[in-house]
Amino acid sequence: MKRDTKEMMNAFGKAMASRLGFLEEVSTSRREFLRNSSLMAAGFAAASMGGAVIAPRIARAEGWTLAEAAKPYAGATVRVSNLAGYPHNDFMRPLIADFEKETGIKIQIDTVQYGEAVGKHMQLLATGSDEYDLFNIDSIWFPGYAPYMEPLTGFMADAKLMDPSFDYADLSEECQKTNSYLDQVYMFSNMYTFPILAYRRDWYAESNLKAPVTWKELYDQAAQFSKDGKYGYVIHGLRTAMMEMVTIPYLSMGGTVFDDYLHPTFSQPPENFEKAKQAMQLIRDIYQNKLTPPGSLDFELGEASAAYAQGNIAMNLNWAIIFAVQEDAKQSKVAGKNAYAWAPTGYDTPAPNGEVTGGYTRLASFGLSISKTSKNKEAAYLFSQWLSSPAIQEKIVVAGDSAPSRIKLLEKYTDKYGHFPILLEATKLVGKKLWDAPKIANERQWEDTVAIAFQDCMIGKIGVEEAIVKADKDVAKLMRQYGFYKGDNEYPKSVTSNFKGTAKVELL
Repeated sequence: MKRDTKEMMNAFGKAMASRLGFLEEVSTSRREFLRNSSLMAAGFAAASMGGAVIAPRIARAEGWTLAEAAKPYAGATVRVSNLAGYPHNDFMRPLIADFEKETGIKIQIDTVQYGEAVGKHMQLLATGSDEYDLFNIDSIWFPGYAPYMEPLTGFMADAKLMDPSFDYADLSEECQKTNSYLDQVYMFSNMYTFPILAYRRDWYAESNLKAPVTWKELYDQAAQFSKDGKYGYVIHGLRTAMMEMVTIPYLSMGGTVFDDYLHPTFSQPPENFEKAKQAMQLIRDIYQNKLTPPGSLDFELGEASAAYAQGNIAMNLNWAIIFAVQEDAKQSKVAGKNAYAWAPTGYDTPAPNGEVTGGYTRLASFGLSISKTSKNKEAAYLFSQWLSSPAIQEKIVVAGDSAPSRIKLLEKYTDKYGHFPILLEATKLVGKKLWDAPKIANERQWEDTVAIAFQDCMIGKIGVEEAIVKADKDVAKLMRQYGFYKGDNEYPKSVTSNFKGTAKVELL
């Protein structure tokens, strides 16, 4: 790689990483982690949490207007802690003045870097702070927030507050599944994203190739393209991204990450172990055989997108939210040159119809959730509802958002981005392609534990089998330490994301 190109890619990647908030992370304290884990473990033992779509009671009042609904709350200030860097949050800012003018409610937006959000938010929530009324939360991390947040279902059943034109059923069922807990809706989704395979349409046409449908085929194509300063694939190897790089092919082969008792299952039972070894070996070979750019073990989604945008990589498995940047000619050399496909399934034999029970590419959504300590809950609800409404979400899509969660917008703007047909298809395949991460507090800690073992394997510090066994043992130790194995509880599948029902496994 030429020095100037490498420096430009690094600068682009650092800028995107900073924009998305991946340069630093402040994790929650151990005390807070233990507290949340214990709370959630106790709750999960008694009731199913998530995993099913909630059908809330929705009030409908004729002649409802936002201005009339907001009259009792005019003059209030709703304070929002927003995640920095997400295009959706940038596109919505210019629209806030319209809400303020119509309602008399003032909106105060503060931003927090993604990597710092959980730690800062938990510190506020655990101490009972009322500094913010609304928290912008990634659904993957929501279980840790749940004890501190106010359900939306009560507001939705209030005819004075519920907008009858909101069209709740139009929100992606997958997204609302991740945003609903203990039979309550907590957030309206403003983002619908999961890893999708972007690939160079022009290169594939020249080589008379089609998008890979198995992981062996992806590897072979990556090897074919990796020559003359080009690379076949780009790995995201930093932190939890490394876990995802291996887990996506592993799950697509029919593997599971936990059993029904929250024991990790990469290495047991034996059929899982074989699938995990195939997945780990494949990703390791991509790295060690230099089919991915140098430094990719330090890439998150922003750096991987920046590398792909330089125009010398054939395939980029990345999140839908990033494709708006990838297709922007001002920021990307590959704009207009991409095709999009589902991630492959199976090692050398694809899953029937490309579908895997329980899913294999991880789903993420986000929205605004109301703090229980908020003194402006009704006003906060009105803003959250307005922001997620069909009319406002359409304005945000027109502005450039690449991960909308409203089905009718995906249908209306199917041609806006090449990956929109895949997002739309996913709305009809609930539970068959998208993997909803396990619903445990501080999800990132167990993922980072897995990632450490897998990263050691990538650099040759330990072997493939050793890495998989180490990941399971370290996660089991972590989970036991956090109290998940007290009483030997069997957890709902909505908690474990184990939709296949493997046998109970003892690791320690």
